[in-house]
Amino acid sequence: MRTPRRFSFRFSSFAALAALLFAALWPQAAQAQQAGYVNQQAILAQMPEMQQAQQQLQQAIQSERKQLQQQQQQLQQQMQKFQQQGQMMSEQSRQQRRQELQQQQQELQQSMQQRDQQIAQRRRELMQPVFEKFQNALNVVASEQNLDFVVRDQALLYVSDTGMVNITEDVAARLGVELQQQPPQQQAGPPAGTGDGPGGRQ
Repeated sequence: MRTPRRFSFRFSSFAALAALLFAALWPQAAQAQQAGYVNQQAILAQMPEMQQAQQQLQQAIQSERKQLQQQQQQLQQQMQKFQQQGQMMSEQSRQQRRQELQQQQQELQQSMQQRDQQIAQRRRELMQPVFEKFQNALNVVASEQNLDFVVRDQALLYVSDTGMVNITEDVAARLGVELQQQPPQQQAGPPAGTGDGPGGRQ
């Protein structure tokens, strides 16, 4: 049995273009290489780890959103109070209070940006172990079937009668995942984007 080798996990426009060129040149490449494809999105959607990660991420988003809404409400109340009482203030006090509210508004915008960054970081932390588990299963199946090249459905590759092997069910079985629907045998289409792309043995 071949030693499992890792497949590239980073998606780029260059990788997608390379996969499309590979599809166009498949009849020639097939003479020297064995290739397969996998419906990555169908598997990830059914992995309990992915569902748990999405649930935890949603909880984090809701928590951040609640805190942000509280800050927005507090600022809005202060601005309304200023509009009601501003005419009774001296010019100096009114100008000072206006500057304070503007500063609070800027701080709120900065807080929003920081929370977005925190959510993005949390998403990476939660999803990375799931992607790694999927990647390891893919490596093992590709090695067992002596595949030299595996295309993921993100590559926008139309699979016709090229002899490419659909290893979706094999990878799902390796992960203990039961697919809801039979993966397509003739077409591998683009999912709604996990950011991962096609890979080949190094």
